[in-house]
Amino acid sequence: MVIRSHSSRLCYALLLIAIVAIVCLALLFAAERASNPLRSERMLRRLVDEHPDQYVLHDLLGKLLYERGRYAEAADVYSTALSCEGVGFNSFYSLAGCLMKQGDQDGALRVMNDAYEKASLASNAQEQSTIKVVIEAIRSGEFVGGSE
Repeated sequence: MVIRSHSSRLCYALLLIAIVAIVCLALLFAAERASNPLRSERMLRRLVDEHPDQYVLHDLLGKLLYERGRYAEAADVYSTALSCEGVGFNSFYSLAGCLMKQGDQDGALRVMNDAYEKASLASNAQEQSTIKVVIEAIRSGEFVGGSE
């Protein structure tokens, strides 16, 4: 029993260290992005290749590409992020924004409907409410998109 307890604590500590490392990378990236976007992109692509299961890295790369007007590439990156464990509403929203920038309203609606289904399965009423608003904005043509 004691071994299991220590093992669980060790796993939890390692998980916290990994989360802190990713947050630090995100902060470094934000500072670097302003001064050298090409180097930032290369760095992020390398990190995504090394840690393909970290949706935060995909989101950062997608945001960089979106900001540079490379919507199709950003959409591909966000699509990959959706397959990562723990992915949240922002990845769905950002992908929908990329699709809208490319004139793909139907694709944006599909993405947000998928987000709604995921929020329903998680019984997340607050996210469901927000997603409904986004879906209505897409349908009415008022959603201009964006990358969170």
